[in-house]
Order: sequence, then structure tokens, then C-alpha cells
Amino acid sequence: MVSVNELPTAYRTRVEHRLAELDQYIAADLVPAESIKDGLVVDWEAGDVAFSVALLIRGAKHVFAIDSWMDVDRIPRPLIACSQLTIKKASIGEFAQAKSEGLTATLVFANTVTEHLQQLPQDLRDVVSILGDGGVLFTNHDNYYQPVGSHDHGFLYYGRKNRIETVGPACWLDAKKCEASADHRSRVGRDLPWTWDDRNERTKNPANCTECHYYMRSQPWAHLVYQDRFLSLYPQTSFHTGVKGASLNKITPFQLRQFILEAGFRIERSERAFVDNEPPDIGIPIIDLRTTMVRILARKVP
Repeated sequence: MVSVNELPTAYRTRVEHRLAELDQYIAADLVPAESIKDGLVVDWEAGDVAFSVALLIRGAKHVFAIDSWMDVDRIPRPLIACSQLTIKKASIGEFAQAKSEGLTATLVFANTVTEHLQQLPQDLRDVVSILGDGGVLFTNHDNYYQPVGSHDHGFLYYGRKNRIETVGPACWLDAKKCEASADHRSRVGRDLPWTWDDRNERTKNPANCTECHYYMRSQPWAHLVYQDRFLSLYPQTSFHTGVKGASLNKITPFQLRQFILEAGFRIERSERAFVDNEPPDIGIPIIDLRTTMVRILARKVP
């Protein structure tokens, strides 16, 4: 096992945060400790593999950190050489197809993964194929129907008292109008170009702020409230579904459970995390509108 002290300070802090999250899931009986201890764990869409390190710290025998969009340059060199950690750029389907004969995982760990996958039912069947008897899946699913389920984080994010709040200046309330938010809009366009571009900028309208994309996308549940204007308000393909470049599948919490069951799992435990924002009346169950995360522990059916 690589020594955490060998890792860069900023990354070490990230591992500490991931370890604290993992311990919360264990304490809540959402991730069985016995599925980690001396087990073979797949960290599904592992990102920078900080959760993988946390799983090793909690006793995993080996962790397979797989990710379709793996950027190896983000991963500290000592982890690349760690004999207990296999880091691979691969989808769950590719991993399932290429797995070694007799390799069976005790846990597939999926943190904020299942909301992004365009072929989720098939992916879940692939998960079943790599789990051994009694193996478990844990998913922490980011719900599309919450106030910022569109992942429009340049405009909305978690704020005070468990609320989703506007990130940038409320220029529609400022005498300077568009000028007051100019720096923020420019920063979002530069840092998150897949979410904001000239098509959105051209909608600036200081005479009628409510027609401006900046105003609309700064409102919680904008992606649902303005559904009839979705294609113009969110012209970037990252916001769309079922097309190249799409980043969200927009399934409901009910659909998530259904797909997991149909894949061959038994759901043993689930919980939701909520925001305090007051939901709009748009014909969607309030419980889904207030649900930020859906956490599910499911066991492979023998």
C-alpha cells in the first residue's frame, strides 16, 4: 500500500475528505465494511482515484480504478506504481469484457456515476457480471430533478443551510445591470465553455432581465421551470441526452431503482439527501424536486 505521506499535500487532503465520506457510508450501512475488507473492489468512474485510495486505507485487498474519461496526469505518480491499485481508462463494459478469468469483485463503488451514463441498464448488467456471489453495488446518484440537477454549476451550487443558491452576482437587482455580472459570465465561458457561450451572451437584455439567459439560469430548477425553452436556454450538447457529448441521462429516482432491480440486484438499503429550497409547482413530485442525492446499496441476486 502506498504511503499517504508520499502524496502531494492538496491530493492528500482530497483523500482525507473522501475517506470521511466513505466512513459515513459505512456507518449508515450503505457500504458494508465486509465488502471492502480483503475484498476486490471496482471504483467505477474513479476520476482522480481519491476514493480508490480511501478504499485501500479501509482494507481492500485490491482496487480496480476504472474511468471512461481517465486523465492519468491528474493522478500522483506513487499511485501509478502501487501494486494494490490497477488504474485503467475503460468503461464498465470494456472492463467486464476484458476481466481476468475467475476475477470476481466484492464491491462496485459508484460515486456520482449513474446519472451520467447513457446506456445505464446495460452498464448495470455489466456490473452484475463482474460481481461474485453476494457482491454488492453502492451508488451515490446525483438527481437531475433537484434545483441544479442540470450540473449548471457556473450559475447554481450548494450554499448556506443546505440550499442551492445563485453563484454569480444578481445583476438584475443591480443598477449596473449586465455590467455587474460581466466578469462572472466571462469566467464561466472561459472555465466551463461546455455550459456557456456566445449564444447565451447574445440574450443580454438590461431592459427586460427576465428574458436573459443569465437571469433564467441563475434560478433554482431553471432546467425544469423553463423546459419549453430548453434548447435555446441550454444550447450546448453537454446538457442534452442521448447524443454525442451528452453528460446526463436524466433518469428519475424511480427509474434508477427499476434499472438496478432489472439488472439482477436486490435493493437492501436506500436513502435520499434533501435541499431546503421551496420547490416550484411544475407537476413533479415534491420529494423528487427536493432530492439532491439518491444512495442505494444493492446485492447481486444469486
